[in-house]
Amino acid sequence: MKFRKMVLVIIFLALAASYFTKPTQEDFKNFLASEISRTEIHPVIEFHDYFLYCRATATFVDIEHPVITDNKKIAMASKQEYVGWFKHFWELKN
Repeated sequence: MKFRKMVLVIIFLALAASYFTKPTQEDFKNFLASEISRTEIHPVIEFHDYFLYCRATATFVDIEHPVITDNKKIAMASKQEYVGWFKHFWELKN
């Protein structure tokens, strides 16, 4: 019985720590500061805040190297997804 209570307390503490250390949108913008300073173009950010974690999607547009099709310049874009948990962000690989 003592072991079960200890396990439940540890699980509760881990969930509480995850809730209180969930990153914010400002933390994500600070995390992307190195990418922004490299290209000087701010990405489009979609930020979703969930109970224990957050998900963010950053869409980067590359206007320095456009692709020309049908006599029109088209800027390429790339999308990167991140998950935030315990004040850190990790990139999700698709």
